[in-house]
Amino acid sequence: MIRKNIILISLIFIFLFCSSAFASWTVSPTSISFGDVSVGSSKTVTLTITNTGAAAINIQNIYSSIPEVTVNADFSKGPLSIAAGGSLVVAVTFTPTARGNYSGELVIVSDDSS
Repeated sequence: MIRKNIILISLIFIFLFCSSAFASWTVSPTSISFGDVSVGSSKTVTLTITNTGAAAINIQNIYSSIPEVTVNADFSKGPLSIAAGGSLVVAVTFTPTARGNYSGELVIVSDDSS
């Protein structure tokens, strides 16, 4: 009986230690609305990626599903690393090419397996 408890406690400790070593991150805001933007002009908003985990994460790319939205992150020298507890702020710009409603997604590619 005592031996099983020690093994169980050891397994719980290993699980907690291993799970806390994984990266975890949030994005704020979770939705972007640029409002009314005239053709020929642009509007820029900021997006913050915060590493809430215990391990560093590497952001390998950020791109939009529509060409009218661009992100100012520079990946020419490789991934952008965010230390545990750190943040990365990027500018997201919308430049409409025609009148109408636009809808799309930002894709953030990282080395975080989750």
